[in-house]
Amino acid sequence: MPSPVHPGDDDTTTTRRRPVTTRAAAPRVVDVPADLAEALDAVPPARRSFDALSYSRQRPHVLSVEGAKTDATRERRIAKVLADLGA
Repeated sequence: MPSPVHPGDDDTTTTRRRPVTTRAAAPRVVDVPADLAEALDAVPPARRSFDALSYSRQRPHVLSVEGAKTDATRERRIAKVLADLGA
């Protein structure tokens, strides 16, 4: 059975802990394309709904608009974002 260790005993080891430092993470912000921003600004309830979404929820809306290859598709996707936001 190991012998008990008492404070002040010569055979004790002390460990030094590094101080824990945390940095505040910068808020993540989605870069909204100009045409989507204009459409959101034209419908204030949609803008408020979009701004209330988290970064993770805003991003798919923006990516769907940015991924459109034609202007017609882009316009349809912007209309869908507005519809999804209840506008």
